[in-house]
Amino acid sequence: MRFRDALLILLSALIMTLTTSCGSPKQTAKPTITGDGGKITVATDTVFSESFVDPMHGWVVLGQEAPPTADGGNTTDRIRVLATTDGGNTWSQASTLEGESGDIGFVSAKQGWLMTGTKGLAFFDFTGDGLKSTDDGGKTWYDESIPQESGISVSQAQFVDAEHGWLLGTYKSNHNVIVWSTADGGKTWSRMNVSAQIKVAPASCYLSFISPEQGWLVIGSQPGAGGQPKYLYRTLDGGRHWTEVAHDVDGDFSSPENGMPVTGYVVGLDFLNCRVGWLTNARGFVCLTTDGGYTWKTLGQYSDLSDSGLQHPDFLDVEHGFAISSDILMATSDGGVTWRQVNVGA
Repeated sequence: MRFRDALLILLSALIMTLTTSCGSPKQTAKPTITGDGGKITVATDTVFSESFVDPMHGWVVLGQEAPPTADGGNTTDRIRVLATTDGGNTWSQASTLEGESGDIGFVSAKQGWLMTGTKGLAFFDFTGDGLKSTDDGGKTWYDESIPQESGISVSQAQFVDAEHGWLLGTYKSNHNVIVWSTADGGKTWSRMNVSAQIKVAPASCYLSFISPEQGWLVIGSQPGAGGQPKYLYRTLDGGRHWTEVAHDVDGDFSSPENGMPVTGYVVGLDFLNCRVGWLTNARGFVCLTTDGGYTWKTLGQYSDLSDSGLQHPDFLDVEHGFAISSDILMATSDGGVTWRQVNVGA
């Protein structure tokens, strides 16, 4: 047996042991990963985000630049929501909406949310301008409210069930973090007092909740050459109070054993349960924690396709997950060590 294979077996066994004492993960089913390793079949489309709720049911958001009109103007940009009910063997178009980009998330085969917005030039640059919900698997979408406050920018929406969700944003003036929560499916929002507790001004930031009470917030502060300082916070009361769990430390970050890795730029965070989570970085590493974020280990540097990293990580269990890299849907079946392309098209 090769050393790499033995290492993967030991890593999987360790994670499985830790997850058994942590309560129910957000998903326990193992998905059937499909696709022949090719790129997306619709060449002019780009995959912005993905969400799987079980081995069979998943969705992707595809964007396509609006073609010019006959008089040289531009038509309205559109995004397409594709769905699979057979683990990715086939995809069908569920709906088409106006928008330039979208961040999608489902909590069941029927219930989901979609934040529409614009995608900037940076790896992590997404600004939301609207929130929609569906209760029929993405065929029909309904407008929900988002805070309309001057001087703020909303970048992420996440739900853990049909009622409980969060919005993440920043002030445009000083880039301080803002978090809102909802307990009625997005109809009303309450602002959490985060700025008084978290003083770090982010260049990028991401939320990951596993229950109505417990979640994490990672902040990548102002970037430098090859990386940025990173800070991880945890809440146990739905976002009202936050405690720092880890931050970057001095050392050799080619193999970070403790703290947060400085190398790379934060582009994603996903926790499976109270112990196991993944941090993804552009021009850096995929990192794994098995103790709730206190320490991190490098799984590998992802550079096969580009330096954009693995965005929007979404793990179903300790082995299987999805992410987006260079507008392509990717899948892993070894806990994030290796990734492969998955065909998407309808």
